[in-house]
Amino acid sequence: MNNRRLLLILVGISMILFVVVGTSYAYLTFSVTGDDNYIKASCLKLNIIDESEGINLENQQPMTDDAGKNLTNPYTFSVKNVCNTEAKYNIILGVLKEEDITNASNVKMYLTGHQTTEPKVVSESATTLNQSLSSIKASYLIDTATIGVGQTQTYSLRLWIAQNASSFTGGFDNRILIEASPSDEK
Repeated sequence: MNNRRLLLILVGISMILFVVVGTSYAYLTFSVTGDDNYIKASCLKLNIIDESEGINLENQQPMTDDAGKNLTNPYTFSVKNVCNTEAKYNIILGVLKEEDITNASNVKMYLTGHQTTEPKVVSESATTLNQSLSSIKASYLIDTATIGVGQTQTYSLRLWIAQNASSFTGGFDNRILIEASPSDEK
């Protein structure tokens, strides 16, 4: 009986060893056939540079588009591509206070830089941006552009209370945000 028990133990150990070796060999020799996959790693970084102070709409009176376009104190900022990859980016106006969202329908904006836009009501712009930034209560797309390697693009943004504003209470606290992605994804 001892011999038979020993034989069963040896056969069991051999089978376990065979399974482990076979599985290890299969795992180590596994290969994928098909098209090559490429991972392209590069830098994607845009700097935003404030060149003037923000715009304060407190105590401002409603005005015409012509007057708004000619305001002498725009918010000026630059977007600089500091990496080795061309980048596509969105310029977004983020509203910081819940109570200022209603004012977005009474505020007009005018952006010069990449392309000059006609004055438009902020709330008529496309809403965008994932709401992962808890400080942003609403966000509006101002412009989309592509910037080359090492290039800088300067913008001037003017905000004013629309001439036909039905009401404007409080302020309009906002922030410029940049969302970027590589422009030639392969």
